[in-house]
Amino acid sequence: MVVRLTIPLGKDDNVKNLVFSILANEYPLKIIEITNLIRKRYGKTVSFQAVRKSLFELIEEGIIIKDQKSFSLNKNWILLLCQMEKRLC
Repeated sequence: MVVRLTIPLGKDDNVKNLVFSILANEYPLKIIEITNLIRKRYGKTVSFQAVRKSLFELIEEGIIIKDQKSFSLNKNWILLLCQMEKRLC
């Protein structure tokens, strides 16, 4: 069985990484709330559209879920990540 895990972290402060970092600490949040947090916390000039695009890419990868207009990390993805970590250690 092959499991593809995408972990959006790294050296780059790209929008996808910033979205992931914010939702790892605060959730659920709307797109505009995430956009404003990126601007305030990280001092990045980012558009609503860029945040929206990153969110929907993370949804496609199974990392984020959308509930009405709010977004949060996918608990199933987190559990899968924990299971993989236990197998590796």
